[in-house]
Amino acid sequence: MASTPEQIEAVKSKDETFTQLVESLEAAHGRIGVVTHPDGRTWRVVMRKPKRAEYKMFRANSNNAQRVADAQETFLLQTCVYPASRAELDVLLDEWPGIPEACGRTILDLCGMTGVESGKG
Repeated sequence: MASTPEQIEAVKSKDETFTQLVESLEAAHGRIGVVTHPDGRTWRVVMRKPKRAEYKMFRANSNNAQRVADAQETFLLQTCVYPASRAELDVLLDEWPGIPEACGRTILDLCGMTGVESGKG
């Protein structure tokens, strides 16, 4: 199905608004991570870098293979800055319960757990 020029403009406008929102969240929180549905529009979440205590809780719970999914969801709930309200995030997670797992790589990046090691072997 072809998109009309009006539909294309609406999508561009929405994307520009989201880009501005991301820039303002980055200014407010410093390091952030953005995760989107593969189509870039169906759902989007933005997380801020974790506080030290949040990281320690995540690390303690993520080392247990049976608790990783819960640790990821807790991390998302603690650090999510978009959607802005917990109620909006809960609705999104009810519709797309796998979002916390989709955020796995970004969570590791925000925690600083993806550094490159070098040294003598």
